[in-house]
Amino acid sequence: EAMSFCLKKMAKDEANRGVMVQQKGIRLLSELYNLGASLMDASGGPDSKKGMWREDCAVALARIAISTNPQLYPQGSMLTMIRPLMWLFGDATHELHQFEAGLGLTNIASVDEDTRDTLVMHGAWSAATNLLAADNDQVKRVGVECLSNLVMCERSIMRLRESEIDIKLFI
Repeated sequence: EAMSFCLKKMAKDEANRGVMVQQKGIRLLSELYNLGASLMDASGGPDSKKGMWREDCAVALARIAISTNPQLYPQGSMLTMIRPLMWLFGDATHELHQFEAGLGLTNIASVDEDTRDTLVMHGAWSAATNLLAADNDQVKRVGVECLSNLVMCERSIMRLRESEIDIKLFI
């Protein structure tokens, strides 16, 4: 718990984020997130401390993803970030965290076709679409930005062709 809290505080300072990427901080945060998720699953329900541990890791990953170039991440790191960011994107306890996760996913979605395809397969399209109904204008904006990056992938185009609802929302 303390480690995830400290890493979140470190990621708050933009100057630390590049160093965190270089020193395998993404891997550590992803593993801590997965440990927190497995503890929550094993306990049979959400525990506030375990939930905060998980959220702290996801917030730190979101902050790293916002301001660092995802193409410079160590191999495989980008994929390990998707699950925590997707969880935070939909289930954050605070709108700021949801906004940060959206910005991070938007940045990651700017990398290449395969990354966008992976994001869409993990539900990023639906999650971003859900944000369009948020009360907060900033959260709505990040939903639109994320959809704008995701629409460049073939899987999204096929989805728009097949769903009248998605095309109406996007237009």
